[in-house]
Amino acid sequence: MKNKDTLNLDGPWALGEEVFEVVIDELKEKEVKRFVEFGSGSSSVRLSQAFENADIYSVEHDEEYAGKTRELKENYLATDNLKIIHAPLQWQKLDGRLYKSYSKVELPDDLDAVLIDGPPYWTRRGREFCMYQVYDKVRKGGKFFLDDASRLDEMKIVKNWLSLYPNSFECKRYKTKKGLLVLTKKEHVRRKSMSTTSLIDNWSTNLRHLVSNLIK
Repeated sequence: MKNKDTLNLDGPWALGEEVFEVVIDELKEKEVKRFVEFGSGSSSVRLSQAFENADIYSVEHDEEYAGKTRELKENYLATDNLKIIHAPLQWQKLDGRLYKSYSKVELPDDLDAVLIDGPPYWTRRGREFCMYQVYDKVRKGGKFFLDDASRLDEMKIVKNWLSLYPNSFECKRYKTKKGLLVLTKKEHVRRKSMSTTSLIDNWSTNLRHLVSNLIK
């Protein structure tokens, strides 16, 4: 096994060392058994090293990147606690709203933490759908980490989450380079089937995306 210090998280498209440290600090007093990461890479291996007694599920839409993460796993991990899942992007429909995000994957119940650092920004609301895929599987007290939380798109995503899961989360923001939001699941609530906030945002976002592609 090679030294984990060579797995730099401050490179292009990487999670960032600052964010990684916050994630570790937020979970240091928790007994983490199951952790899901949307978007794979060096961070997948680092998480597996940090939580070697936990099962880490890393979901990746790009088959080439998934392959590179498997190579990192082979070169740097002494344990076999990292599971890399290839889930191509596809359009998903939910209560009259459309999202381009990861295809459905099989994940365990009683998740302790979820890190959302994918899919790419150009999917617009692809990261938003990650919450809808796993919310019911996250235990009470579990945490969601949203990277790039200072971007306008991510701010709107959070607004949509809070409108569909009222009174479910305790929110905490960290002033990292790109912003990090930590949502702690205080109460398990049934997702609202409809929210004017999320519906208007979803359709206006998809319409702008369609128009921009047509005029290119």
